[in-house]
Amino acid sequence: MSKPDIVKIRETRWTQPDGSMGYQYDVRYRSGYRIRYNFMQTLPMSVVNYLLSEERRVDVKYITNPFDGRVRKVVVYE
Repeated sequence: MSKPDIVKIRETRWTQPDGSMGYQYDVRYRSGYRIRYNFMQTLPMSVVNYLLSEERRVDVKYITNPFDGRVRKVVVYE
C-alpha cells in the first residue's frame, strides 16, 4: 500500500459557546480526494506527520464573524 500524497491541509479553530475549543482539518490529496476531520475524531498518522514536517509553507489568518464578533483562526499548510 502506498503512502497518501497530501497536498494541503487547512486547519480552522474557534471557541465553542461553552468556552471549549473547536477545530477541524480539511485534508486535500493529490488525487483530488478531500477528507474533513473535526475535534471529535482522531487524526491519522499521515496527517500528523505532514503537520509536523518542516518542508512546507504555513499561512495564518484570523477571521472575525460579522454577526457575533467571534474570531476564527485559519492555518493553511502547503
